[in-house]
Amino acid sequence: MRVSWAYRFDAATAALERLQTQLLQHQQRLATGQRLQQLGDDPAALARVLRMDELIAQTQRQRDTLALLQQELQALQLHTEGLSDALAEIAVLLQEALDAKNLDKPALIAERLHQRLEDLVARANAEFAGHYLFAGTQHEAPFRLQRTTATAENPSGLQVTFAGNLQERTAQPTAGGSEALSIRADELFGQGGTELFGLVVAAYNLLAYRADGSQRPPEESLSAQEREQLQQLIPQLLAFRQRIDRVTARTAERQSRWQVLAEQLEQYLTQLRAFRSADADADLVQVALELQKGQTALQALLQTLSRVLTQSLFDML
Repeated sequence: MRVSWAYRFDAATAALERLQTQLLQHQQRLATGQRLQQLGDDPAALARVLRMDELIAQTQRQRDTLALLQQELQALQLHTEGLSDALAEIAVLLQEALDAKNLDKPALIAERLHQRLEDLVARANAEFAGHYLFAGTQHEAPFRLQRTTATAENPSGLQVTFAGNLQERTAQPTAGGSEALSIRADELFGQGGTELFGLVVAAYNLLAYRADGSQRPPEESLSAQEREQLQQLIPQLLAFRQRIDRVTARTAERQSRWQVLAEQLEQYLTQLRAFRSADADADLVQVALELQKGQTALQALLQTLSRVLTQSLFDML
């Protein structure tokens, strides 16, 4: 009789533990939304989930890196457009100097041109995320407007120097290979990165100084030869503007291409998450039904055990 009761008690306890374990698993899945709570639930599915986690993390890093590169491309495009606008303003200013209404204002226009030159140099020293966009691989301001010793060719002594280099900064938007990210100074500003600035300084010298190198007094007009020299500088400046516009167009094309790549990465991430969800995520509706069934079974088991385990010898007779 003692053996029979001990066996009955052990069997009831085991059944109760199994049911409570199942209920706990259902409750955890319902609370977390995760089907896999431990390795034993489905080892093969867990291995697939871990692999998906690796791929998702790797793709997210690629997406985030590409987003930063796109921001730099946007900054490049914005600043090259600004350089183009600045050159257009300088060309308009030189046209004003040649206008018959402004024959007595070359010195005044020279002051305005000097301000445009300072603005052009400031734009050429554009920065993004702690580095200069047109400095190559250098990390200091690449362009400096200086006043050196005056000469017959340069009576103002103004000179723009380039302290950067002409190396390209490269980036790797995908695992497929690297691309040039920066724009070399000579692509925008001509030979040595300073040719364009030399043209603006030449225009300033024509407006602010006489042919003998002395400073032009207020209200003194340009000579016919000086007007012709100034006229010749305008198409050269506009040619540089077209050059900068072509660089802007290439940057915009690269930006469009990288935007397509970013969209593809987002689609790939969505697919990876869907694959992961198929193995890792619980069907909450099904889990809720299983939990309800388990709770009903537990109540029935407890009631049955309460009757069976409390029976005495007289009840059996």
